[in-house]
Amino acid sequence: MTEIVLMSDPRIAAIPVVDCGEKLIDVRLQASIAVDPRKEDRSGAFAHLREGVLARHCCEAVMMSPVPSWPS
Repeated sequence: MTEIVLMSDPRIAAIPVVDCGEKLIDVRLQASIAVDPRKEDRSGAFAHLREGVLARHCCEAVMMSPVPSWPS
C-alpha cells in the first residue's frame, strides 16, 4: 500500500521552494473559474496561480467539457 503524506508533514516543509519568476495571474479574472470568496485574504493572493498552471487548467477544462451528442 502507498503511504499517504499530508501537506503538513515536516518532510514536505523541508522541500526547498525556488521562485521560477513565472507571472502570477488572478484567477478571479477568468470567467470560467469559480473562486470561493470565503478564503479571501487582504492581498488577494488566495486567488493567484502561476501563468502556466492556469493555462494547463483552462486547457484541461476545455478537454474535459462534455461533448454534445450528435442527432441520430
